[in-house]
Amino acid sequence: MKKILFSIAMLCCAIAGKSQSDVYTATLQHGDEVKVFYGTGALSEAINAAEDGDAINLSAGNFGGVNINKAVSVYGAGFEEDEETSTAVTQTGGLSINSSNVHVEGIYVNGNISFNAVSNVVVTKCRWSNSDFYNPTSAIEISKCVIIGNLNCRNVNHQGLRVLNSVLGSLRNVTLDSRIQVDHCIVYDDYSGPLLYTNSLLVNGFVYSSAIAENSTVYNCVIIANIPANRVVENCYVVPLAEIFTDGENFNYTPERTYELQHPEEWIGTDGTQCGLYGGEGWSKVPATPVLKNMTVEVDGSTLKVNYETQTR
Repeated sequence: MKKILFSIAMLCCAIAGKSQSDVYTATLQHGDEVKVFYGTGALSEAINAAEDGDAINLSAGNFGGVNINKAVSVYGAGFEEDEETSTAVTQTGGLSINSSNVHVEGIYVNGNISFNAVSNVVVTKCRWSNSDFYNPTSAIEISKCVIIGNLNCRNVNHQGLRVLNSVLGSLRNVTLDSRIQVDHCIVYDDYSGPLLYTNSLLVNGFVYSSAIAENSTVYNCVIIANIPANRVVENCYVVPLAEIFTDGENFNYTPERTYELQHPEEWIGTDGTQCGLYGGEGWSKVPATPVLKNMTVEVDGSTLKVNYETQTR
């Protein structure tokens, strides 16, 4: 937290001398050294200047797509605007993650995210369309995200891919020796296995014999129809789609939807919490970066004084 607050203070100093038109900023922090980049290319410039282990904080605004080829942490302002939580929107073009030990948080990616032979990558509180996982990967965690399209595993080995508390279109082209878990998610469809589904809502496409792939395992999920043979299914709840959510009879994603369950006290997961987004780690769209409040700027001779308060979201 100290490092993030230090970055905010330096960012305030930089913004004070800029015009309102220069609102897009990427603040690169390397130890106690801070650099600020401006404009739609700021994220790319910050990554080019970064070293492994550095952090990049993005303002709200629209940045171009980038290749993340260093072990950095990238924090945006959020993937949806929400006045109650002071969440704004940081938007980028497509992201290509080509380094291990990367953390990406609070970004609306207007395009796809690709993963290329990487490990120890976390993507959280983001929204994007589709992903391709090129070459084997390990220890990839996707949490509290909205993926409207597909995660395409491309028939290569993936060990320790976990999708948690997310809205997910589908997973495709999974090999028999991969280890992939989908936990406390809402899943629209399924194309290939084997997958381990736990504590999730399998809300569409699961009525046909090929819907959940053979060799898949399904524990404590809410499903809309009985599942055919050659699948391991235990302690599941068969519920018509129209009777699952309190805020709608379908699974279509909108920013206003809460996806709260009609009977959370009855549909219980393997961990003792309710199935769906609100069990397990819980559901939140709000990035972990603090909110900047009550900033004042004073000039004392040649010295610029910045006073500010921060509030944890």
